[in-house]
Amino acid sequence: GGRGVSPPTDEQQQGNRLHFTLVCTLEGGAKTEVTGDFATDGTRGNGQLHTKMRLGEITLTMNTQVATRRLGACPATQS
Repeated sequence: GGRGVSPPTDEQQQGNRLHFTLVCTLEGGAKTEVTGDFATDGTRGNGQLHTKMRLGEITLTMNTQVATRRLGACPATQS
C-alpha cells in the first residue's frame, strides 16, 4: 500500500497515433502526471512526454522528446 500507478486516465489511439495521460500518487501526497503523444510507422516512431511532478510546495516540469526504432520480435519468455 501507499503508492500506486493508476490505469491511464486518458488513452486515445487513432491510426498510427497514440495520446495518453498517466497519474502516479505516492504516500505523503507526491503526485506525478505524464502526458504523452506518439506516432509510429511500424518500424520507427517519435513522440513527446510532458511530466509534471508535485512534491509538496514544489512543482517540477520536464518535456522529453523520444525517438524509437523496432529491433525485432521480442524473445520468447522461458518458464
